[in-house]
Amino acid sequence: MSYFIIEVEEEKKKQLLGYYHSFMCENKSKAESYDSLDEFKKSAEYQALSGEEKEHFKQYEGKKVMVLVFDNDEQAMNFIKQAQSKGLIKKEQAEAAIYQLNEQNQSTHTMRM
Repeated sequence: MSYFIIEVEEEKKKQLLGYYHSFMCENKSKAESYDSLDEFKKSAEYQALSGEEKEHFKQYEGKKVMVLVFDNDEQAMNFIKQAQSKGLIKKEQAEAAIYQLNEQNQSTHTMRM
């Protein structure tokens, strides 16, 4: 599983969620989103995360974020790039999210070695 956490303006939230659902449908994947970090923390997905993975989410405490769930990092990166090209998220947000996914990949790969 891969997670995309984004601070999003209320007026863009519906558009982004609509695009997320159509993107996931096109990819024959289950669309799963959370309107807040607190809602995500109550989910089975969050409970199944390791302590180190949960630590990553602490930086979003107290912020108005939504959490989008993807099957893998590649799917998340494709969504982020496409959503940015459609103007649903800012370029800086897209770049930061992709950087963060790459960092997580590297640390996960290093831990497995």
